[in-house]
Amino acid sequence: MHKLEPFSFRRMAWKNGGGETAEIAIGPPGATVGTFDWRISTARVAAPGPFSAFAGIDRTLVVLSGRGLRLVTRQPGEVREVVLGPDSEPYRFAGDVSVDADLLEGEPVVDFNVMTRRGRFSHTLRKMSVSGKALVASDIVVLFCISGRVDCRDDNKPAAARVPLSAGEALVTLGPDTSRSGSVAVSVQCQDATPAQLLVVKLNAGSLLHG
Repeated sequence: MHKLEPFSFRRMAWKNGGGETAEIAIGPPGATVGTFDWRISTARVAAPGPFSAFAGIDRTLVVLSGRGLRLVTRQPGEVREVVLGPDSEPYRFAGDVSVDADLLEGEPVVDFNVMTRRGRFSHTLRKMSVSGKALVASDIVVLFCISGRVDCRDDNKPAAARVPLSAGEALVTLGPDTSRSGSVAVSVQCQDATPAQLLVVKLNAGSLLHG
C-alpha cells in the first residue's frame, strides 16, 4: 500500500498545453504520458478549450470542485453534450473522441481523471460514501479521499498497520499478480461521525473487467 499526499503528485502541463495536471499515479513504473498502461490524475481547468487527444485510451472523469463543465464530444455522425458538476456521476468516454470543454459560469474546476490503455488494462471509477466499513477488491485498487477520514488496510496482510487517509490524499495498492482477478482486497473504515466520501478506482489487467 502506497499513501500519496498532494505535495508528491507530479505536476505537468497538459499534453496540448491548455492546462495543468497533477499526476497521482501511473503504471507501469517509469511510464510517460505516451507509454502508460494506466494513469490517474487531477487537473485544474481554468479556461474553455479542447481536451488532449489520447488514441487507444479509455477515460473516466469526475468533477471535484467548481460549478462544473459542459463537454461536447464529436465523432463522425454524432455530437453529444453533457454537463458535469460535483454531484454528477463519473463520465466515461474514449480518448480518441474530440472533446471541447466549457466552464459553467466561467468558474474554474478541478477534475479527477482515470485513463487506461485499451487491450492492456480496463477500469471502473465510482463514488463511495463510507459510514462504517467497506471492502474493495481488484487487481489494483486506488482510493482518493474527497472528504472525511478513513483507515485502510490490505486484507491480504492482516497483521499490517492501518493507513490513514484524509481529504486530498490517495492510496495505491498493487497486487502480487495483476493477471489474476481480485489479487488486492482493501478494507476501509470511516473514522468520523460524518460519512467519508471516496473515489474508488478498480484497475484490471486485460481488455475486460473480471467479474
